[in-house]
Amino acid sequence: MQLMDLKKLYFELPMEVMAIAGKARQLLEWDRAHQFCGECGASTSVATNEYRRTCMNQFCQRVFYPRISPVIIVAVERGPEILLARSPHFPPEIYSMLAGFVEPGESVEEAVHREVYEETGIKIGNLRYFNSQAWPFPNELILGFQADYESGEVICDPKEIEDAAFFHVDALPKTFLGRVTLSQWLLHDFRKRNSSLCSPQ
Repeated sequence: MQLMDLKKLYFELPMEVMAIAGKARQLLEWDRAHQFCGECGASTSVATNEYRRTCMNQFCQRVFYPRISPVIIVAVERGPEILLARSPHFPPEIYSMLAGFVEPGESVEEAVHREVYEETGIKIGNLRYFNSQAWPFPNELILGFQADYESGEVICDPKEIEDAAFFHVDALPKTFLGRVTLSQWLLHDFRKRNSSLCSPQ
């Protein structure tokens, strides 16, 4: 038997196996990181009826639940064009949709507007929820949205974005492969809706 990194195998697994493996990874990582209380240093005990660890110090008794970090990803559309960007750490020529973590005190909708404007200077409207995906690297819940371009010229934030542009549905750049990622689901939906509009009658 050979042990392998789950992230390397993830895209090769069937969807139902991915879900089980992802959940197991998140719970194992949470369990490993909370053997001891982060408040007082005492040992923690495991609940039998839910995912919870509790500090065993009677004067502390702090409770720890698995952490979920909400992330947004958005397909910004301008007719038959879609806004794609590349980060400096991406492989060469690879583009993706804009994404980012939800910050404390903001809604997911506010996070979408903020991320798009901060990273590209674009204002969006007609924001629509699309789908979600659990992503266990390490503990994200990705919330997918679609939005329409409203105003602005693309001005990249150089700390986050190396390049960004609106690409026509018939001239899309390379994107990350993986039939099971939310970004690919969004891109597939965009192609399906717009390719028919651009095809000859």
